[in-house]
Amino acid sequence: QRKRKFFLEESPAYSCNSYMKGLIKIDTTPDMILGIPFDDILEDERNKILYLSESESTLLSDGGGLFKEIIHASVVSGEDQGLSFNSAKEMDFNLYKNFYQMPRPLISPIGKNALNFYKYKLKRSYYDDSNRKIYEIELWPKRADDPCYAGKIFIYDKTWDINASELGVNGKQCYSDGLDTMIVRQQYMDISGTIHKFPLNRNIYIRAGILGVQFSGNFNAVYSHYDLGEEKYLSLEEKEEFVYEAEALEKSKDYFDSIRPIPLNSFESVDYTFKDSLLQLEKDPRYRDSLDRVSNKFGVNKVVFGYTWRDSKKNLFITIPSPLESIVFNPVQGRSLSLSPRIVKYNSKRRTNYSRLDLNLNYGLIEQDFRYSLGLERKFNSITNDKIRIDLGLELVDFNDSEMIRPYIASLASLYFHVNPLKLYEKTFASLWFERDLGVLANLRILGYWEARKSVQNNSEFSY
Repeated sequence: QRKRKFFLEESPAYSCNSYMKGLIKIDTTPDMILGIPFDDILEDERNKILYLSESESTLLSDGGGLFKEIIHASVVSGEDQGLSFNSAKEMDFNLYKNFYQMPRPLISPIGKNALNFYKYKLKRSYYDDSNRKIYEIELWPKRADDPCYAGKIFIYDKTWDINASELGVNGKQCYSDGLDTMIVRQQYMDISGTIHKFPLNRNIYIRAGILGVQFSGNFNAVYSHYDLGEEKYLSLEEKEEFVYEAEALEKSKDYFDSIRPIPLNSFESVDYTFKDSLLQLEKDPRYRDSLDRVSNKFGVNKVVFGYTWRDSKKNLFITIPSPLESIVFNPVQGRSLSLSPRIVKYNSKRRTNYSRLDLNLNYGLIEQDFRYSLGLERKFNSITNDKIRIDLGLELVDFNDSEMIRPYIASLASLYFHVNPLKLYEKTFASLWFERDLGVLANLRILGYWEARKSVQNNSEFSY
């Protein structure tokens, strides 16, 4: 405990390479879910893998923790340009920090107040290849519901730094819904010229479940090519924590075959082959045209549930929602009818960037006024999710612009309880906004708008 702060704060700045592989698969399912037969779908083992991805990156640290992650290559099974959500930051189980952030922060077994929460037992001591003595210490929570790990930690004698750890926690301890078990294994390595140890590899195993479906996830990270004292990276003006290089999504699976430090198992190899074959089939124009013909057939069910026409070859989609959703009541308009078609044109089959037109047409039967609005949106960067949007029109809106009261709820209140929860006014408006993600936890929106507001009167007191 006394050395924890030293190893956390006095660690030198460094850069290193990181390889990550993530796998999420279904283990078991009930025969039916919400009345829908489900078990037959998973008779083929190839359908059990939900996510398989690999990524290669450079990690930059200021010494106290992960500073920046730059992704050089990323691939996802079944996608021609896979945007992986593997993140070395999420795998940074640094036990020298007091806590690891989850819905309920987990207390490190060497944290400031760890003795109030953990029990320890010295299992054995042994010597490594360099004749350094290592203690194997077993640990577990004093109370079953404490936010603590259970498992083993391996500590060097005299220098008191961590050699390795194998720690587990359950969902109840960290207040994580659906989580059954999480096990974290990590091993550290020596770098010449410093007494500090640096991560060599990490493995996170997760088991979770929902609606009777049991999932498991396995995420592995391997670190190599450490370079100490990379202050030049730490002085960069750009402070992103997670950055994708422009060519990262262009790397093929063949590239990972040449650098992969962890071989694929048989299930992973089959998944890559199977989903790549499906991807090639989906690229076949004859396949896409056949799917479009089936999907574009118009029927009564499309009137009830909404209709989407698509042209997969041009990546063009036109959606008209169900008219049943648009028939509402309010005291200003009486019965109100709306039609809100949407046209979306994607840049590619991956559907990462797009141009979108939103149209809303509205007419009040008693008020006999027609209103409309038009929105144009363009997403043009899938890495930082840059978007620009223009809106204009004439609308009837609630004073609470967060739309806390949904139209159908307001209709029920007016028609069945003779209560009007809405405070409506009419606005003629135009707006322009730009949006960009600034990292994992923040985004920026710049908005400019003009409005001319006008009061309206109730025209109906009808109620059942």
